Amino acid sequence: MATAREFSPLARLIHAIIQEKIRFQVAGMSAAILQGVPATTLDTDLWIDLPPRRYIKMLNLSLRLGAEVRSNTVVDLSDGSTVNFIYEVHGLHSFAYEFRRAKKVKWLGTEVAVLPLEALNLLA
Repeated sequence: MATAREFSPLARLIHAIIQEKIRFQVAGMSAAILQGVPATTLDTDLWIDLPPRRYIKMLNLSLRLGAEVRSNTVVDLSDGSTVNFIYEVHGLHSFAYEFRRAKKVKWLGTEVAVLPLEALNLLA
């Protein structure tokens, strides 16, 4: 098993979110890529199971890991990669409903929930 320093900044963030027991699911193009869609993306979208007014919790967690806050929902990690925290998704069911339907994918050394392609198509 790799030590924390060997993990990428994104992997450290994902593991920290899990340790804090904050439910999330990978969304956007990153979710599509994790399901085999040949594409690229400039950021990672994470749908967070917190009310929008609690965004500071994610920002503080990111800051502790060396991220730079770009806005209430966007951070740049120490390697320059960008994470977009999403708190509300219009056009889909609730987070809890979609989380139950999420695909489970091994990513960055852990299993994560990923918004299925069918749900992503509804957002397009």
